[in-house]
Amino acid sequence: MHYVSRAYRTPDYGIWERGNKINHGIAELNASSMGMAKAALEALAGFNLFGHQGGQAGVIHVVSDDIARSRIALEALLPRESLSKEVDAALLSITGFPAFAVDNAELRLRTEALVVEKLKGRYGCKRFLLDGHQTVIEDSSRLHYNPQELKQFQHIECEWPLFFCYLNLNAQFAGRTAQAAEYKDKLQALLVTQNGRQLLPELYYVPKDAIDAEKALPQSQARLPNENIPLVWAQSLYILACLLQDGALTAKDIDPLTRHKKSASSIDVYIASRVIS
Repeated sequence: MHYVSRAYRTPDYGIWERGNKINHGIAELNASSMGMAKAALEALAGFNLFGHQGGQAGVIHVVSDDIARSRIALEALLPRESLSKEVDAALLSITGFPAFAVDNAELRLRTEALVVEKLKGRYGCKRFLLDGHQTVIEDSSRLHYNPQELKQFQHIECEWPLFFCYLNLNAQFAGRTAQAAEYKDKLQALLVTQNGRQLLPELYYVPKDAIDAEKALPQSQARLPNENIPLVWAQSLYILACLLQDGALTAKDIDPLTRHKKSASSIDVYIASRVIS
């Protein structure tokens, strides 16, 4: 608990384990990390390690000030992911499922809307702007980029279906059924059939012969799936979203603490219908 309660002020390498955007191994404060730590503190507060068996008690005590500091630091950083990343699709995991970590409704929706505006494509979302990871022009033998090199990745960043899964789940938890159905349709179009099974690839990339055309007119070229099929992370979230959408699971089945309740107010649904598409 001592470790988690100080995550709000502890620089790390973020969800992608790469440090800042240039990947020089420089740790940063990352909103996605801070949000997960805040959610952990809130979920563990009052948790009895021994349940109610045998009269024993082992209740976890979380200092309320630690949660408050985490909330203040998180809200001060959002909608940015970090100092070097103006936005990151990883934020979808704290604005909604599984963390539900952002208490301020307006800030939560603004962050999600920014992800959609800046990172959404036809095949998923980019991780962050100027991300060269697994593009065909990346030199994978090197550990980092030089600052002047980042521009070459503009408009050809790989797009990850994974984040359509998050957008689908977040829409369902917030009661935005039409939006959830839209993302389910998008995901079904991205499935790759292998041995009779429909699977989600890790990402879609711009092939080398289409790079110039894509840079000249973003979102105009067909992308190809990479060889990592399925990305188990994406596949599991896709199955979860389908089970929830088909009524085989309820929101409480996968969020027993009902943390999503603060994300499903009528005002949220109204605002989201206007800013998130």
